[in-house]
Amino acid sequence: MALNPRSAEPASLKSLKARSAKAYSDNSGHDAITEEVYKYCLPMRRPSTTQGQADQRFDHIFDGTGPKAAFRFAGRLQSDFTPPFQKFFELKGGPLIEPGDQKKKIDEDLSQVSRVVTSQINGSNFDVASHEAYLDLFAGQLDMLMLETGVESNPTHYVAIPSVEVALRVDGYGRDAGKYWKRKFPIGDLESMWPNAVIDEKTRQRISKDQYEEVEV
Repeated sequence: MALNPRSAEPASLKSLKARSAKAYSDNSGHDAITEEVYKYCLPMRRPSTTQGQADQRFDHIFDGTGPKAAFRFAGRLQSDFTPPFQKFFELKGGPLIEPGDQKKKIDEDLSQVSRVVTSQINGSNFDVASHEAYLDLFAGQLDMLMLETGVESNPTHYVAIPSVEVALRVDGYGRDAGKYWKRKFPIGDLESMWPNAVIDEKTRQRISKDQYEEVEV
């Protein structure tokens, strides 16, 4: 799954898979460090799809030093940048807008937008998801917080994607050129997760045969 890639390359499945594979290969140099962080500090943060449901995650933890450090790190970041149930940002007109009635009107409109956005954030799962993202950042590599469009009763839903599932790709100037998220899903969930997707007959047969078969997307 590619997330907002900034690339001029053709959007074909073959080129997408090649770019994704290159990104995961380039990011593999961090795997050893990430594995140690999961093993000693965040054993429950590692997805079960990458290591099995019955894996003994706590076999390497003999005191609370690592987990305590991780949660204190995440808590402090959240308190500093996105404190729960508080307004932590305000939209205003920038310096290119001349002072006067026009800027005053723009600031008033943006203030209303800020209030609406804040209410949506406070009514969503942002606080929980952002704390999970800060835990991922403890590993020192990256974190990714994805916003999903929800339903009328829950219009915004945030997902903190474990860093072990994410790979970044950069261009020749070192700029972000692609974000990739690779994960295993039950094949029977594909239709509900992507209702507008075109599913070929071979995949439909696999769904009919075993809807719980895991496929990597």
